Amino acid sequence: MTWDDIQEVLIDGTAEEMLTVSCPECGGTIKYFHNDALACFDIVCASCGSRCNCYFGHGSDLTPNCVVFFGSEAILNKDAKLVRTA
Repeated sequence: MTWDDIQEVLIDGTAEEMLTVSCPECGGTIKYFHNDALACFDIVCASCGSRCNCYFGHGSDLTPNCVVFFGSEAILNKDAKLVRTA
């Protein structure tokens, strides 16, 4: 799975799909931070720090499914558990 694949799952995927993603660099746990005001979110590996940034652009009304299911900040465990939400 690539960062682009992870981004696609977090934007359009199901909650079950999101709980199975892992870092393409090291296999570690994924965390994300969504900023509604800037219409962007940051996807980061909690283990190695590798990251991917996603920008929707100002004025976008897109709310990623990850925000709908888990809130604006979460750590998604690769063992299919939600570790924490903010």
